[in-house]
Amino acid sequence: MRMLMLCLVAVSLAACTATAAQQESQKIAQVSQVSMNNLKACIQAANSKPQYLPIIRHITTPDNPDYRMAELTDDTKPTKAEAKLLMALHDDKIPCKKVAMDEMWSVTPSLVPIMNNLMTRRDEVMLRLVKRQLTWGQAAQEDQRIVAEMMPQFAAASVQIKRDLDNAHQTELAQRQAESDAMMQWYMQQEMIRAMNRPQRTRCHTHGPRTDCVTK
Repeated sequence: MRMLMLCLVAVSLAACTATAAQQESQKIAQVSQVSMNNLKACIQAANSKPQYLPIIRHITTPDNPDYRMAELTDDTKPTKAEAKLLMALHDDKIPCKKVAMDEMWSVTPSLVPIMNNLMTRRDEVMLRLVKRQLTWGQAAQEDQRIVAEMMPQFAAASVQIKRDLDNAHQTELAQRQAESDAMMQWYMQQEMIRAMNRPQRTRCHTHGPRTDCVTK
């Protein structure tokens, strides 16, 4: 019974408890999902302000991130009034992006430089649009190109994060197994020592002229 219990404990230590890598993976998934939902809600709240209605048809959203053909081929430039609205809307979204970046840093810091680069490049296009140096269509095409160029970097970084977590998971499992094996070996040695030190008794039984003795 003692050995059975020890085996169960060893198996539990080696396989049942989530590794640190598994816990970190779950944390990343949970924080990322909450962060995305909060970002969408924050941006939607900014886009929904009535003063931005004249320009909102030109703006992509997290739920509708792709430009339509009409937006990509729009050869008009923003009016001065529209340019002011663009600046105001951009500023309204800054707190949304800051919170999202802080949350990203807390779980996947390797993605932050890529996101910073993406946001900087998109802001540069926005600045040229606000200065009326680009048409709506040109700005949409530039923004679309930037996003397409950056997505492989996000994908590669995400794959690396998963690879690192997988490696850490396997390393911890191997460490647990080694500790479990060492524990089992130690207990088996203790059992052998107890058996060797256990007092021995000799019992003899006489049957006529013959006497049989057994030592245990």
